[in-house]
Amino acid sequence: MEVFQKKFVEEAALLGKGFTMSVEEQHERKFKLVVNGQVADLVAKVPSVNFILHNGKFSCCSCLHPGERMPGRGNKRVYLYSPNTFPRRTHNDTLLHAQLANDTRETIFGVKSLSIVHTILNIPDMLLFDYMHQVLEGEFTRRMTKWLAGSCGSGVNLKPSIVSLSQNLKAIGLPHDFN
Repeated sequence: MEVFQKKFVEEAALLGKGFTMSVEEQHERKFKLVVNGQVADLVAKVPSVNFILHNGKFSCCSCLHPGERMPGRGNKRVYLYSPNTFPRRTHNDTLLHAQLANDTRETIFGVKSLSIVHTILNIPDMLLFDYMHQVLEGEFTRRMTKWLAGSCGSGVNLKPSIVSLSQNLKAIGLPHDFN
């Protein structure tokens, strides 16, 4: 995967330092590329950041949930709901686990090795949440609750807009084949 990503990461890092460009006659403007995150389906995201796939131990890019191996043939793993939240990954921990994985040639907390994208992506903050966190563990519901209550640490406050949001949602016409 690094063969495909190397040139992109190098160019993104270079553009992130800033560059000037003529926009209009006699006017130069300074531009800077800022990488905000990675959008990819799981099959592309996992090799990009050198994590194990979704059915492995510690495969979540956001937390250190080990999952539980299902009995029987194969290596099926489930991530059961737990009222206790698992520790979140940090970028520094991810880099440490990646370096240890490189040194030992073993997967460490779901990280297989260093990835060139670790230099431009802060993991897990710059990766989209996976289905398990968004839906099964209720992360989206928790965030919406905070946004609607105006108590989100990021400053997002939808409380003043609840009435207009509700009216807009009610006005959406469903396709004819919905019951």
